Amino acid sequence: GSKPSTIPISTIVTSSGFRYTSKYISNIAVGTDVTQIKGALESVAGNATVNISDKDGNNVTNGIMKTGYKVSINNQISTEVLEVIIKGDTSGDGEINALDVLQIVKNISGSYKIIQ
Repeated sequence: GSKPSTIPISTIVTSSGFRYTSKYISNIAVGTDVTQIKGALESVAGNATVNISDKDGNNVTNGIMKTGYKVSINNQISTEVLEVIIKGDTSGDGEINALDVLQIVKNISGSYKIIQ
């Protein structure tokens, strides 16, 4: 059989060029494709499995990464599910547009809570 990957999940994430904090993966550019993220993580991860799902738990194999997506990494020892944060994409549509600006303004005024 294949040798299990024992690379720590935090190392897989940071070695792929992303930022790892407990429960979150960030430093992903706006408009980055799901396949690019999966490919970058898997190239470091060895035998670790990487799955990406949307906020409803449906598996995602293409399209752009969005805030609120989940990246599940299993390094054969444990599985971590990290929530995606795309800087500026507060609405979770994968883009930075007027809706995000509106949410940020409301967040500053206290009428809308941005989860970061």
